[in-house]
Order: sequence, then C-alpha cells, then structure tokens
Amino acid sequence: MSRLVRALSPLASLLLIAGACLVVASPPATATSTLLCSGYDGCAAAGMSAAGYKTASSTMWWRMYAGHNCTNYVAYRLVKSGMSTERPWSGSGNASSWGPANPSLTDSVPTVGSVAWWGANVRPAGSSGHVAYVEQVISADEIIVSQDSWGGDFSWARITRVGGSWPSGFIHFNDRPMNNVSAPTLSGTVKVGALLTASPGTWSQPEVTLTYQWRAGRTKVAGATAPTFKPRLAQQDKRISVRVTAAKFGYPNTAVTSLKTLPVAPGEISSSSEPSVTGDPRVDSVLTASPGTWSPTPSAVSYQWFADGKPVEGATGATFAPGPQQVGKRLAIQVTAAKDGYAAVSSTSLATGPVVAGTLTLTA
Repeated sequence: MSRLVRALSPLASLLLIAGACLVVASPPATATSTLLCSGYDGCAAAGMSAAGYKTASSTMWWRMYAGHNCTNYVAYRLVKSGMSTERPWSGSGNASSWGPANPSLTDSVPTVGSVAWWGANVRPAGSSGHVAYVEQVISADEIIVSQDSWGGDFSWARITRVGGSWPSGFIHFNDRPMNNVSAPTLSGTVKVGALLTASPGTWSQPEVTLTYQWRAGRTKVAGATAPTFKPRLAQQDKRISVRVTAAKFGYPNTAVTSLKTLPVAPGEISSSSEPSVTGDPRVDSVLTASPGTWSPTPSAVSYQWFADGKPVEGATGATFAPGPQQVGKRLAIQVTAAKDGYAAVSSTSLATGPVVAGTLTLTA
C-alpha cells in the first residue's frame, strides 16, 4: 500500500461509515451536466432553493457525514419530505451503496422527488458514487437536480442522457404516488358511549400500513387512534370524522378524511336487570327497592313509588311503608337512572300483591 493510500485510509474509513461522495469533473468530450447555479446564496438568488439545508447541514442525516456531502443533503431532503430520521437500510452509507442497498426501489425512470444515483466511478462520480435530488423531469432523457458534494459546494444542474454520464438508476424512496381509491367511511350510532367503526377505504397500493386519528369538529381527539371510537361527553353535539393515513416504504404517506357524522347525540343507559321490590306488602311494613343493573353505571338514581299505577306523593326514597290509603292496591317502584351525556331513562318493577291491613300486636 502506498504512503498516499495509507494517508487516505482513515478518511476513507470515515466516509464509508458515515456516507459521503466525491464528485469529479467530467472531461469535455463527455460533458452532460450543465451547472445552473452554485452555492447556497447563489442558488437562492437564482430562485433555486436548498430547502433549508444551509442551516441544517451541520446535522448528520441518516448517519451521513455532515456538511457539504451529497448523501447528507439527499437524506435531509428525504426526511423533510416525510421519511423517518432512521436510515432505511444497514451497512455502508456511501452513495455507491444506495442503489444496491435498495434494489426493489431502484429503476431507470426519473421522477420528481426520486434520488438520482451514480455507482462508483460512473461519471461524474468518484469512487464513492454520487446521489442527487431530482427537482424536475424535462423528458426521459433530461432532468434537473439539486446536489451537494464532498469537498465541493451546493448546486443545481441540468443532466442529459449523452456520453455515458446518465445516472446509474433512480431510487424511489417516497416519490411514487399513493392514491386513495375510495374514502374512509364510518358506521355505528352517533351517540355518547356508542361504538363507531372506521372502514379505511381502499388504496392504489396493496399491503399498506394504516393509522387512524379521530376528530371532533376540527379538533383531534387525544388518544383516539384505533379503528373504533366511542364518543364521550366532551364530544356531545360535535360532528365526528376520522383521518386515515396510508404508509408503505417507497411511497409518500397519504391521508384522507371521512365525511363528518351528524352531531353526537346523548347516549342511552340500558337496564340489564329490572328494579325489584322486597318485603311484605302490608300497612306499616317497610318495602325496599333494588334499583336493578344499568349500563353504563349511572351517576345518580331516583325513585318513585306507585300504587295501582299512580305515583304516591312524597314516596321518593329507596324504602316505603304503605299506609291505610294503599290497602288493596298493588305497589311498584320506578327507578330513573341519570348520567352526564346520557338521556335519563326509567324502568319500573313488577307490582307487588295487594297491600293488606297491618297487624296489631299486644306488647304488654
């Protein structure tokens, strides 16, 4: 190994781990790249943006080497477009590795937002390869890219398919369309405590990962990220919708919102066991009401005793001792359950037998 190679080895190792690229000038006979602007400020003055990379370049994106570096710049653009901050493959981050590391995403078709990729020593790339961000597709044989380079500067360039300097391929991390074919829909009863179910709709790509976010009016409902949702008191009188996001590696995340429901109505309390009365229906003998079982559990219950179907004035407790005026009449208890956000509901027990006269007992 020559002293020059040995001297470069530490730098080469760093570039292999962090991911970097060297761009070399193409000889005049094979020149296929026309520089449109150079430098952050120069390109900005020409209306060709660096998308904020000037201030973000000190960060290592996807564990690429920071600063002027093609891989770090393109990784930044992909993260900014919605991709994860984690590099989607393991191993080398060198530009020459990007295509081989993502064969299912790499083809020969340029699209806006795709990554133009040059393998090692494919002009104008050096031994580490090169990547650039496709800004415009003029034709199948002409593209405009933005790029940065190790030891160079940020620039925009026009690339044409002549002389062997066309990219080795185009990597489609998230630029291919993900279209919603049919919108999400909601089913269920729009009431407090009632279950609503989201159907996610259909999408142009198979095997997508779906996430959900329920909304009340224009406000996201905190924690409501499942395919089902039960409106609570806070959502009463508001219209409910769900926003479904479809994700798949190699495609941009796409979100679609369902139509809104009617305003959320008060919920309904249901009785799973009716109220009942225990005790001897006899004058001055205490009868006791059991309120029954309710769902959801009411926050309050109230009572009203009836004699032959007519309310007994003042008899509004859980216990009642019939008097002489109830003799011969059948008694029942009506229980009313109440809860915030729910309509009050009443249920009446079966009637007792006729009230009979009390028994006098000699105590002395």
